[in-house]
Amino acid sequence: MAMHIITGIIVFLICYFLYNREQERKTEKEMDSIMERVNQQETDSNENNMIENKDKIATKDLLLEVLNDIGCEKEEMDDGHIRFAYQGISFLAYTGGDYPFVNLIWPWCHSFSSFDIDEFARVRKIVNELNLNTDCTLCYSNNKESDEIAVHIRYSILFITQIPQLSDYFRSKLNQFFATQRELMLRIEKEKIQEKTYNA
Repeated sequence: MAMHIITGIIVFLICYFLYNREQERKTEKEMDSIMERVNQQETDSNENNMIENKDKIATKDLLLEVLNDIGCEKEEMDDGHIRFAYQGISFLAYTGGDYPFVNLIWPWCHSFSSFDIDEFARVRKIVNELNLNTDCTLCYSNNKESDEIAVHIRYSILFITQIPQLSDYFRSKLNQFFATQRELMLRIEKEKIQEKTYNA
């Protein structure tokens, strides 16, 4: 009887040992499988990063490339701006650091004497209205040397290689400057006509 108990204990210990050993092997296999997946993901991620970095181009270089593509004369200025001509109009562009945006400016799209209070009242009213309804932003500044107030149009646009037909996209954004300037001039003239009619 004691022999049966001892044999049972030995068999139990052997089974227990074999069971634990099998569990350890399974755990090791699972760990190896997990590590392989992690290593594969890291490899894939590194490859993707290398591809992205290879395809990535600085916003300024991309802008210069597009300006060449659409045939614009351009000049890089000391302050970091790029001056370029499009349809006879001189624009300024600025790309700040690694940000994927280009800030475009049409300076002096309209100007008038700082002594012309009526024109200033008109322009201020119209600029405020247009800023609510257009993608572009209009602002004005006072040039003390010439006693003139200048109206400028600004537009900040997303500018990345993933945009399809980037040159056409850029042209369409520049065309919005012309539409905004035409609307500004049209509203100024309408305002003048209304004032004459009202005062008559």
